[in-house]
Amino acid sequence: MADLTAIKPVITNVLQAMDSVGVELSAKLGGMDGVGFKFLGIVFALMFLYNVFIFMIDGSNKVMVDVTKLLLTYVILASMIIGWSSPMGGNGPTSSVSVSGFFLKAIPDIAEEFTNGKDATVEIVDKYATSIGQMYKVLSPPEKETQSISDKLINAVPIAGFATTVSLISGGNAMQNASGISLFISIIILVIAVFFQLWALVTFIFILNAGQLMMYVGLALGPILIPFLLIPKLSFLFDGWLKFMISASLFKVVAVLVGLLSLGTIDAIVVYSNAASTGDENIIFLSLMVLFFAMLGKQMMGLADNIASSIATGGANSGGAGDSHALLVGAARTNNRGSSTKEKVIKAEKTTKAA
Repeated sequence: MADLTAIKPVITNVLQAMDSVGVELSAKLGGMDGVGFKFLGIVFALMFLYNVFIFMIDGSNKVMVDVTKLLLTYVILASMIIGWSSPMGGNGPTSSVSVSGFFLKAIPDIAEEFTNGKDATVEIVDKYATSIGQMYKVLSPPEKETQSISDKLINAVPIAGFATTVSLISGGNAMQNASGISLFISIIILVIAVFFQLWALVTFIFILNAGQLMMYVGLALGPILIPFLLIPKLSFLFDGWLKFMISASLFKVVAVLVGLLSLGTIDAIVVYSNAASTGDENIIFLSLMVLFFAMLGKQMMGLADNIASSIATGGANSGGAGDSHALLVGAARTNNRGSSTKEKVIKAEKTTKAA
């Protein structure tokens, strides 16, 4: 599994390359000399004058409360923008003090709590490599001391083992034919399962890069979006930015959890199949179970961004229902239209009879 192991430094190098560009872009509008701090000062001055003007018109005693709240909010937002990206990229305890460090470091590093403090990205890639290696053992027949070198070479390549299986089917007795057919079907199922595992691994890498990219976009635009928190009618812009950032920072955490759950289940089934699948029907059933969880893992990994967005926004639908959800909703709407149309017809008939 050297090829899969070689993916780890590639992923690390790509993320580091994105970091080098993202750090520079994220700091453009932040800091005391940035556009964001100046824009915050302008918004604060306008809102302060607005509150004073309202006080002069109606003489409300609430003006002191409003001005105090405005001042406190301004101080908090100003401190956020001034220290926008100062400790970004650090590995120390201060790496999560700034806004950039909080979203880039503090939240994504929660994933390492589920991997016992190890680098979550490297750990998930290792687990995918191990899982595919376990499937490889099922696909490749075990070596025996009495086997010739040519037989061992054939068994080392699972696809080449098809020839052995076909020979069992065509040239053996009834028991050998049944065993060969079961083995042939299991090999096909497990090859498909390996394909879905590789697809899930590619999706995992995509989720990591997509989440990182989204966080840098949000951090680059954040200094000109958070000042809108001072304007009640436009505070939804700040709320939207905050939900966007939380969602993007949770991409890695959700993807790691999905990977650990699906891979743990698949590994348990594969280990059991290697140890206890002595019957023909057992190996086919276990292969189907491996394929099912491989497909489920791939599907859920593809929905990691939807799950993270639902957690951040409080949405009930993570997208997991897919087309079936749309069909159910459409059917419900069709039934509602049909019911309303039927009620109109009945009402019209009653009106006609009354007339």
